[in-house]
Amino acid sequence: MAEEYEMVYFDIYGRAEPTRMLLSHAKASWKDTLVTGEILKAKKEAGELPNGQVPVIIHKGKVLNESMAILRYTGNNLGYYPKDEFEAYKVDALTDFVNGELENCAGHIFTKDFSEAKQTKYAETLEKIVKKVSKDLEEHKGKFVCGEKISTADC
Repeated sequence: MAEEYEMVYFDIYGRAEPTRMLLSHAKASWKDTLVTGEILKAKKEAGELPNGQVPVIIHKGKVLNESMAILRYTGNNLGYYPKDEFEAYKVDALTDFVNGELENCAGHIFTKDFSEAKQTKYAETLEKIVKKVSKDLEEHKGKFVCGEKISTADC
């Protein structure tokens, strides 16, 4: 039996979501450990979290951090990451673009003041992402964003 993955993150869509989607699609053996602020504080104090942050994924006894590195790691292990260097580059480039754009607008959506200006910025960011992904789909002429096989970029 394959080693189980354990995702540790908050009960929200956020940095862990692409990996959660990948693990679900792959039908991997995994567990979703949800944390609260209180649990996070205790894990930090116990030194259980590299850099004192989540998400982390625990696999084969190792605690791995950084959301995009976790996505690439699980993608590689589960067959969702290209072996071809150029294909891997395309997957990384698109994933990094989307992640960077979403990071730029995270402050706008995780706030009590989701003003009209912030909503506009968020909508513009999503539109930019959709245009880029649509362009890549059209250029690759594949079933998925970077070709004929599903990859981490599709998560």
